Amino acid sequence: MKPFLIVCLSVLVSMSEAQTGLLLDVCASLAPITNKLETYDAILQQLQLENAAMKEKLKTGFPEQHKVAFTASLGKKERTGANQKNLVFPNVFTNVGGAYSTTTGFFTAPVKGVYYFRFTVTDILDDRYMGIQMYRNEEKILWLSEYDNDDKRTYIASGATLTLETGDTGRI
Repeated sequence: MKPFLIVCLSVLVSMSEAQTGLLLDVCASLAPITNKLETYDAILQQLQLENAAMKEKLKTGFPEQHKVAFTASLGKKERTGANQKNLVFPNVFTNVGGAYSTTTGFFTAPVKGVYYFRFTVTDILDDRYMGIQMYRNEEKILWLSEYDNDDKRTYIASGATLTLETGDTGRI
């Protein structure tokens, strides 16, 4: 029985040595992967810190007073004449930031930025010619006109995206 036990022990020892060798090979293969994982973990932590800093900067970089928007209309029975210098829209539905003046009809940019203006005009009068002009400060940006030759309502719809400096005005 002793020789059998010795053979069994010899087999077990050789199996253990082979498994130990395999284990060492696996550990050696995992070492570079472990190093890369640690590097990626450090990079991830750095990116998370930068992301948090950027979020905070965005919060402080765009405070409430920089939000600007307005919606206004002349109303159902308002009429304008050919000699009117600029339109004043008395019905203001939205004036976030208070940049539109119902006294002058001017929009005054509170901050430097890109602003989008959109408008629609209709003519139901007997006059056959309708025109509208849009200004940035005193510079004419748009000049649109329509000639009605079928005695039906005439419409003009347009818009412009303008880069304005603080204090620049836009008007129709």
